[in-house]
Amino acid sequence: MWKKKNKWDLGQSGSTDKDSICSMAFKEHLYIGKEDGTVLAYSEDLLYSFKAYDLKFDYLESCDVLERITSIERLNTGGVAHNLIVANERNIKIIEMRNSEGTKNTTQGILSNVYTSTVLKEFNNVHSYMINSLSLSRDCQFFISSDYLVVNLWRPERLDVGYTLLDIRPKRGDELVYVINVAKFSSHDSNIFGYSTTAGDVIINDIRLSSKSETVQSINCKDIASHDGALKSISDISFVDTNHICTRNLNSVSLFDLRNTKTEVYKVDICEKMFKTPDVYDTEAVYEKFKLCNNDKHIFTGDFEGRVYAIDIKDGRRDIIDLENENIEELVEKTKLVACKNDGFFCAHGDSVYEYSYEG
Repeated sequence: MWKKKNKWDLGQSGSTDKDSICSMAFKEHLYIGKEDGTVLAYSEDLLYSFKAYDLKFDYLESCDVLERITSIERLNTGGVAHNLIVANERNIKIIEMRNSEGTKNTTQGILSNVYTSTVLKEFNNVHSYMINSLSLSRDCQFFISSDYLVVNLWRPERLDVGYTLLDIRPKRGDELVYVINVAKFSSHDSNIFGYSTTAGDVIINDIRLSSKSETVQSINCKDIASHDGALKSISDISFVDTNHICTRNLNSVSLFDLRNTKTEVYKVDICEKMFKTPDVYDTEAVYEKFKLCNNDKHIFTGDFEGRVYAIDIKDGRRDIIDLENENIEELVEKTKLVACKNDGFFCAHGDSVYEYSYEG
């Protein structure tokens, strides 16, 4: 049985209608990125928060570069400090987080409530389009950043030199038929990464085969029965193990075996009732993007109705968790962001973050 363990309210008075929480990741601690450029770290309670980005104007493009945090990764250093790789729409920073206690106390687990943040490396305008994902390799030697058209490879200690792994830009702009939604390294192999597209494809690559990315395996996730292709875009992917990958589109989660990608191992429908109504395809709902994540036992994802689906990796059976909230009106909001831990998950809902654990 899934039980609520924690709830953190991050809302501020006078906040706008847009989601204040725009990215989330879990690695030893829970990291939350907000629209105003703030990063927060939680354990049982708030560990620290700091402002990573401010609104800036791009004079070359004549547009604002918003401060919103699009992706966060944690990079362990082997010392008492740890580094965060933080991206907004165009820029990437590596920020050192250090507890104010001395090294001896820190190594013994004696920590103060004060952390200091120091920008170690910063590189601006590394992408021409909005950065949609960061992903650290398993051995922490590299990370990739992706926007709608390009995937770049970086070494954390050399942010001034990036390498373009993939560029899907056609010679003519009117020939562009799809864009990249997300790119991720495999959590089991430091040389394998995959990316998903709005065309309903998942492409797996091995950076050992070529200095430029080459397709190792591809998965066509297009739903032939979908309404004018509105449901084919793959908003997120996650490597379950060395042989399996799970995908999320607007109304389903699928598990694929990379050794035989002709059909999915199973498919789990999300929000079935909502998509039985043809009118939904004429709304902004078809442009929403939902995240998913997995641990050793479950795949987690949210839906339009304030719920989280916990899907058994072995057989696809699902548990639907209705978020426990005193204010029922808040539950009409979408649950788009999830992050998981060994025995449960975190999810963002409106201006609140929930932590659930499995008991039973």
